[in-house]
Amino acid sequence: MRFESYSRSCFAPKSGIALVDGSVPDVLHQKVLAGVTVELQLVMQLQRFLGMRFREASLFDAQQCLKAIENNETPSIVRGTKGATATNSN
Repeated sequence: MRFESYSRSCFAPKSGIALVDGSVPDVLHQKVLAGVTVELQLVMQLQRFLGMRFREASLFDAQQCLKAIENNETPSIVRGTKGATATNSN
């Protein structure tokens, strides 16, 4: 199987920025939260409010984040990111 290069394809380039909100409505989000464990609720809230991917939110180290804040540092999300690239959570 052979693939043409991206530059010669007919696909529009992607900016990486969503133009349409694809999140579920708050009512449905709250309904789902009520039916899952506390741990999964926390993961879902991190995803919803900070825009984390599931793996990032699951591996999030809250203690490390609090230490960074106490030291007037910007918290970083390192574990679970695509390509293991640190992202700032501000």
